[in-house]
Amino acid sequence: MKLAKSLLLGTAAGLAVAVSVQAADLPVRKAAPVDYVRVCSAYGNGFFYIPGTETCLRVGGYVRYESRFSDTGWSVPRANQVGGVGAGVVGLNTAAPQVVRAAATFARGSGYTQFARGSVQLDARTATEYGLLRSFINGFFDSTGVNLYHAYIQFGGLTAGRISSFFRPIGGPALSGGMWVGEMPAPLIAYTATFGAFSATISAEGSRNAANRANMSALQGSQARVAGTPSMPDFVGAIAYRDPGFAVHMSAALSQVRSNNRFGPQGAFVDTKYGYALLGGLTVNLPMVGAGTSFQIQGVYASGATTYAGISQANRRFAIEDGDAFVNSAGGVSLARAWSINARLNHTWAPGISQTLYGAYGEYDAPGAVRRTWAAGTTPFNLQNDPGQYTSWQLGTVVNWSPVAGLTVSGDVNYLQTTAKRRILVAGTANAAGARYSKSDDRWTATIRIQRAF
Repeated sequence: MKLAKSLLLGTAAGLAVAVSVQAADLPVRKAAPVDYVRVCSAYGNGFFYIPGTETCLRVGGYVRYESRFSDTGWSVPRANQVGGVGAGVVGLNTAAPQVVRAAATFARGSGYTQFARGSVQLDARTATEYGLLRSFINGFFDSTGVNLYHAYIQFGGLTAGRISSFFRPIGGPALSGGMWVGEMPAPLIAYTATFGAFSATISAEGSRNAANRANMSALQGSQARVAGTPSMPDFVGAIAYRDPGFAVHMSAALSQVRSNNRFGPQGAFVDTKYGYALLGGLTVNLPMVGAGTSFQIQGVYASGATTYAGISQANRRFAIEDGDAFVNSAGGVSLARAWSINARLNHTWAPGISQTLYGAYGEYDAPGAVRRTWAAGTTPFNLQNDPGQYTSWQLGTVVNWSPVAGLTVSGDVNYLQTTAKRRILVAGTANAAGARYSKSDDRWTATIRIQRAF
């Protein structure tokens, strides 16, 4: 009996060893490798490598709420009547008669609006043997629909796509109602060469469409450019120097002034002319005053390309026509001139609390050949939208509070005043009882913004 048990146990042990040996000879299936998302620290916070590539991507954006109040001052209704801008004078790039606001009884008004906006930004960057390859997309969503703000490619020194102009390096600080603005993004192609702290850029840019020109009349130069009247892009050249202490920027723009309408007694096309704009800007960091303190100033002079000057009007009592150029009754083209200067002081009061004080001044001068003239003995005045001369100035301040990272609450208050060279008829009939005239127009604007960036 004991012998039988021993034989059975020995047989079982032998079988177990044989099975183990055979199992060891079988191939072992390994777990599939996991391609974890890696952090990319080469370009700052928030970037990660797209799995399977050497491209770093950052997904960002913001959600914004704004509430605005504007004291519109004395205003006239927007009921319109058809009239001229002066004897035999029309604005360049339009064959239609000028439209002016009807004179009416003065009324005190105000404007209050609120809106929300969301934005999504994608920033993809790849290091190549020829330099950085970057693509950037920024779109936003609000009550107007889906809008593409930026969409461009950068490769080495090349930039191509929809991006802000290289002409103006310092954007406007006002949240709303400001006079000092930069050109809105437009399609362009540019090349920038960098030599240490120096850089030089040449750019062929699409139509100018400054943000503060949205309410100008159809004669306004930039709106005509949007319609595709020029046969060439604007050419912009810029040079800059930047170091930790300060930065200097100088730029110039060449713009074509060309009409696709016929003017004058012969119904001929007017000659094509060229306008230009010049800019100089300076940024100085002031760490001796406090961390995050800096001063910025820039000035612009323009002839035949006045939207580059970035001058706004209060546009409450009256609106003075301020196109790039005008055509007289003989078909001659005269270029308008404008200049502006603006400055801002940025200061950080405490961690998470900062403030910007800003101001601007500008002058616009319509060509003398297209200004309205008057017979001897009559009282000189202008109708609404007549070409003329005016000055505008602005003061304002923005305070930002960031209680936590990514959340900013901002308050902006600014005042804008426009003064016409000659008084403007704003109510009643010219030279009649009850007629009202004004040289001065103004506007207060206050804005509250809450923004969560990610």
